Amino acid sequence: MTTQSSTIKIQELWRLLRRVGHLTLNVRNNELSRYGISTAEAGVLALVHNLNGKATPAEISRQILRKAHTISGLVAGLHRKGLVHKVNDAERKNIVRVSLTEKGEEIYCHVRKMDSILRMLDILSEAEQDQLMASLNKLRNRAIEVLAETAKSPFKHR
Repeated sequence: MTTQSSTIKIQELWRLLRRVGHLTLNVRNNELSRYGISTAEAGVLALVHNLNGKATPAEISRQILRKAHTISGLVAGLHRKGLVHKVNDAERKNIVRVSLTEKGEEIYCHVRKMDSILRMLDILSEAEQDQLMASLNKLRNRAIEVLAETAKSPFKHR
């Protein structure tokens, strides 16, 4: 049974989680604005780089937990900005491969440093960072479970 005090605590945790997420996103977007990209676009650039030529919109979608149409829009925007190449797979014509252009690699090299986020997180000790990571992973996994129970989820629990 949920008590009034535990309900208030949950509401406070929810508000704090949302506010920290919003503020962190704003800090990172301010940092990325000098490169003309958003946090979502930076995330796609990083994943395309890390997949070493094996990036497809479907794989990007699966790994960053976003719907396929969202990723298609992000990839199209990055393509228009000259940051990624989109090429049909030689063997399977219905698959599009995504890779970084030279300009995309250059921007990726700058944005991967995440100076603003490092500055924010340096207030936490290494142990606190580890605990925060464990807690956030636990919450992410539970959110995926709840989403799968309540709706058709495109995401798989990991």
